[in-house]
Amino acid sequence: MKEVLINHMYSGDYLERGNIGHEVINLFKRDNENHYIYAMSAGDYDTKRHLNTIKKVILVRNVDQYKAEILGIADVEEEIFASEVANPNTYIMLPSVKDLVENDFMNPNNPDGSPKDAKIIQRIKIYKNVHEAQKKYIDTHLVTYGDVSLYELFENNNTAKSGHSIYLTFKAANFRRPKELLYLCDNRYDNKANDPHYFILKNKTTMCGTCVAAYESLDDSEIQRLIQSPYWEEKDNSPKVDIKNISIKSTSLLNIIKKNNDEITYSNWIAYYLKNDKELLKRFITHFTKNEKIKETSFEDVEVIRESKNNIDIYYEDSKSIFVFENKIKSSINGTKKKDGKTEEENDFSQLEKYYTFAEKEAEKATPKKQTGYYLLLPNYAYKDTSRLNKYSKFDKYEIKRYSQLLEFFKENSCNLPYYSDFLKALEYHASEYLNDLYSEMLERLQSVISLRK
Repeated sequence: MKEVLINHMYSGDYLERGNIGHEVINLFKRDNENHYIYAMSAGDYDTKRHLNTIKKVILVRNVDQYKAEILGIADVEEEIFASEVANPNTYIMLPSVKDLVENDFMNPNNPDGSPKDAKIIQRIKIYKNVHEAQKKYIDTHLVTYGDVSLYELFENNNTAKSGHSIYLTFKAANFRRPKELLYLCDNRYDNKANDPHYFILKNKTTMCGTCVAAYESLDDSEIQRLIQSPYWEEKDNSPKVDIKNISIKSTSLLNIIKKNNDEITYSNWIAYYLKNDKELLKRFITHFTKNEKIKETSFEDVEVIRESKNNIDIYYEDSKSIFVFENKIKSSINGTKKKDGKTEEENDFSQLEKYYTFAEKEAEKATPKKQTGYYLLLPNYAYKDTSRLNKYSKFDKYEIKRYSQLLEFFKENSCNLPYYSDFLKALEYHASEYLNDLYSEMLERLQSVISLRK
């Protein structure tokens, strides 16, 4: 059977912990023009099932749960990793990063000093042998990127000292990038417009889940349509690594302190500017609450409160209005539980209903009742299918505002308060259409490592 490996890049906690993903090489030529591919997630694969069957590799990065953007396609010229495994028909794949790092898998001894099971020790020897064979291949074939040996690029990773790392899975031929945006989708995606740039795998139920490597038959009709489509560049136009020419986003303050996904930090930052710049506050409220139901508000007796009002992220109140802003980045909508006497028609109770009920009661204390508005702040990559949120009671009362809308607003409205440019840079991270915009971060880390070795 001939197969295609679908390689999902730039995902997982390993990258979010500050490591350089080994897949960073996949979109670059090495210094002497050859092209290599690193297979997710650890560089190895199940040689018992897939030895000599993988003929092509499709590189993708996740867009949402249904689809992934196609970054490139390559023919497999040489199975480097498999050739270094002494007995590929019995090979057991590397354990998880947690086992390798936190549980010290590569240590032949248990925490109490006693030797591990003989089968585990044998696996450790196999991994070490492959690791050494990889380094020898890199040295023999001068596999360098930016004049730095491939394995030296990853010496600061938290798995670098364990002696198991794999660096090269395949030598590639005929690598090509798409000329236009192309997407690989699972069978849940409804291509109503029949856009030929979308390739739907009828037998695949989940495109973007926990699995970062998937296999499809080379004979699949959609795979063949993809391969033969006119959307590919004519040759391998991938660049070599040149740190002077790497196009990257400048690092944000939150990226440096590892707070990119901290909702409290973002809510505090937004509230700080709104509370301390009255003109910015007026423009913000006017811009984001404008619809046919909301009349012009007073901006008199204004309060902007962070989390002290019934744990609402950002609570705005003046003499005529109450507006609730709930910020969600990594965490899900919490507090969900079954109501007493729940019927099939009722929805799950959640924090959205809790905030709605509280704000409505507060609004009713005024005569006439204050107008209310409810807004859910979401990254562009999150909950693209908002129908999944319908199960939460009162979700229908909330308007979704994306981080790209926040970014656009704050860019168009200047502020002289401190760290405003850093704030804008931080918003960019969640204005991305991807689950994790880690590609730019990988390039930054790569640039840093190479610069230190010059």
